[in-house]
Amino acid sequence: MTLLILFVISMILLLYMWREAFQNRVVEMELSYEHFPSAFGELKLFFVSDIHRRVIAQEIIDKVKDKADFVVIGGDLTHPMVTRFILLGLKKFHWI
Repeated sequence: MTLLILFVISMILLLYMWREAFQNRVVEMELSYEHFPSAFGELKLFFVSDIHRRVIAQEIIDKVKDKADFVVIGGDLTHPMVTRFILLGLKKFHWI
Protein backbone atom coordinates (compact mmCIF):
# COMPACT_ATOMS: atom_id res chain seq x y z
CA MET A 1 0.00 0.00 0.00
CA THR A 2 2.86 2.38 0.85
CA LEU A 3 4.45 1.76 -2.55
CA LEU A 4 1.17 2.53 -4.28
CA ILE A 5 0.83 5.83 -2.40
CA LEU A 6 4.43 6.77 -3.23
CA PHE A 7 3.85 5.87 -6.87
CA VAL A 8 0.69 7.98 -7.08
CA ILE A 9 2.39 10.94 -5.40
CA SER A 10 5.39 10.57 -7.72
CA MET A 11 3.17 10.53 -10.81
CA ILE A 12 1.24 13.59 -9.65
CA LEU A 13 4.49 15.42 -8.98
CA LEU A 14 5.91 14.36 -12.35
CA LEU A 15 2.80 15.55 -14.19
CA TYR A 16 2.88 18.84 -12.30
CA MET A 17 6.56 19.38 -13.15
CA TRP A 18 5.94 18.50 -16.81
CA ARG A 19 3.05 20.97 -16.99
CA GLU A 20 5.08 23.72 -15.32
CA ALA A 21 8.03 23.12 -17.64
CA PHE A 22 5.90 23.93 -20.66
CA GLN A 23 3.96 26.86 -19.24
CA ASN A 24 4.52 30.20 -20.90
CA ARG A 25 4.28 33.18 -18.61
CA VAL A 26 4.79 36.87 -19.12
CA VAL A 27 5.42 38.66 -15.85
CA GLU A 28 5.58 42.42 -15.95
CA MET A 29 7.76 44.15 -13.40
CA GLU A 30 8.70 47.77 -12.97
CA LEU A 31 12.09 48.44 -11.47
CA SER A 32 13.56 51.77 -10.57
CA TYR A 33 17.10 52.58 -9.55
CA GLU A 34 18.03 55.74 -7.75
CA HIS A 35 21.39 56.07 -9.51
CA PHE A 36 20.32 55.03 -13.00
CA PRO A 37 21.46 57.69 -15.48
CA SER A 38 18.52 59.80 -16.57
CA ALA A 39 20.10 60.12 -20.03
CA PHE A 40 18.95 56.57 -20.74
CA GLY A 41 15.36 57.47 -20.09
CA GLU A 42 13.00 54.55 -19.56
CA LEU A 43 14.24 51.17 -20.81
CA LYS A 44 12.02 48.18 -21.34
CA LEU A 45 13.52 44.69 -21.35
CA PHE A 46 12.04 41.40 -22.38
CA PHE A 47 13.89 38.77 -20.33
CA VAL A 48 13.53 35.19 -21.51
CA SER A 49 14.81 32.37 -19.33
CA ASP A 50 14.78 28.60 -19.10
CA ILE A 51 13.90 28.01 -22.71
CA HIS A 52 15.50 24.56 -22.77
CA ARG A 53 14.16 23.04 -25.99
CA ARG A 54 10.95 25.02 -26.25
CA VAL A 55 9.90 27.41 -28.93
CA ILE A 56 8.71 30.81 -27.75
CA ALA A 57 4.99 30.94 -28.46
CA GLN A 58 3.80 33.48 -31.00
CA GLU A 59 1.22 34.76 -28.50
CA ILE A 60 4.05 35.77 -26.17
CA ILE A 61 5.88 37.48 -29.02
CA ASP A 62 2.67 39.36 -29.83
CA LYS A 63 2.29 40.46 -26.18
CA VAL A 64 5.71 42.08 -26.08
CA LYS A 65 6.03 43.15 -29.70
CA ASP A 66 7.00 46.80 -29.98
CA LYS A 67 7.06 47.11 -26.18
CA ALA A 68 10.66 46.07 -25.48
CA ASP A 69 13.86 47.95 -26.19
CA PHE A 70 16.05 44.89 -25.58
CA VAL A 71 15.64 41.13 -25.43
CA VAL A 72 17.81 39.41 -22.80
CA ILE A 73 18.09 35.63 -22.83
CA GLY A 74 19.36 33.94 -19.69
CA GLY A 75 19.66 30.49 -18.20
CA ASP A 76 20.42 27.06 -19.67
CA LEU A 77 22.42 28.25 -22.65
CA THR A 78 25.31 25.79 -22.69
CA HIS A 79 23.65 22.77 -24.28
CA PRO A 80 24.16 22.71 -28.10
CA MET A 81 20.51 21.86 -28.80
CA VAL A 82 19.35 24.70 -26.58
CA THR A 83 21.62 27.10 -28.43
CA ARG A 84 20.13 25.95 -31.75
CA PHE A 85 16.59 26.52 -30.48
CA ILE A 86 17.51 29.96 -29.19
CA LEU A 87 19.05 30.98 -32.49
CA LEU A 88 15.95 29.81 -34.33
CA GLY A 89 13.76 31.65 -31.82
CA LEU A 90 15.71 34.88 -32.19
CA LYS A 91 14.38 35.25 -35.71
CA LYS A 92 11.01 36.02 -34.11
CA PHE A 93 12.53 39.15 -32.52
CA HIS A 94 13.40 40.90 -35.77
CA TRP A 95 11.25 43.86 -34.67
CA ILE A 96 13.73 44.87 -31.94
